[in-house]
Amino acid sequence: MSEPKTPVNELEDYLCGWGAAFINITLTFPINKIMFRQMLHGIDSQRAFLDLKTEGIRYLYRGFLPPLFQKTGSAALMFGMYEQCQRLISSSFPDASPL
Repeated sequence: MSEPKTPVNELEDYLCGWGAAFINITLTFPINKIMFRQMLHGIDSQRAFLDLKTEGIRYLYRGFLPPLFQKTGSAALMFGMYEQCQRLISSSFPDASPL
């Protein structure tokens, strides 16, 4: 069985969740923006892409912060709490086989 985690190591689990969500939102936000424009304006993906390209990088990530804050907080809690619950259950039932 592994050694118990220190508070610094427990923070690592939360940071991994935060980082995963940050990368996810940063990479997929422009794609979601293109899909949203297609639905909103009834245009094809090429036209939506050209519109965003014309507006430039400044407007590409406009509206980025609310989903970023929501997803990073949510994923950080999910990763961190999962690991804490797993450690609690493992220490409470040391003879149980892992799933």
